[in-house]
Amino acid sequence: MNMTIGHVYAHLLCEFDHWDFCLTGLVLCDGALCWCECVDPHAEDVVYRIRPIDWTPECTEYLYDYRTAYPHWFHDVKPRQPVPIDGAMAAFRAKWQGRNPIREAVKVEANP
Repeated sequence: MNMTIGHVYAHLLCEFDHWDFCLTGLVLCDGALCWCECVDPHAEDVVYRIRPIDWTPECTEYLYDYRTAYPHWFHDVKPRQPVPIDGAMAAFRAKWQGRNPIREAVKVEANP
């Protein structure tokens, strides 16, 4: 399924990768967290591919740790939270070593 940038931002929980706008993140679709990924960041009309996630306890743990380290990339709390300065980002990077279990759990499309 695809969504426009306006629809994504209306349902965006958090961003994992960003530029001037979200490149990858989590959106809430019909009560489920789904992966969103910008199809072409250089397109005039930005579109996102939305994919379901096989959510696991590790995904929950990662999202909790990500919120602790990067509260400023979550859109569900207004105003958005400032960047922490207490070493949370370093602890997050040390624990997860560049992995994103949520991205790893994105369901593969049969016919993309």
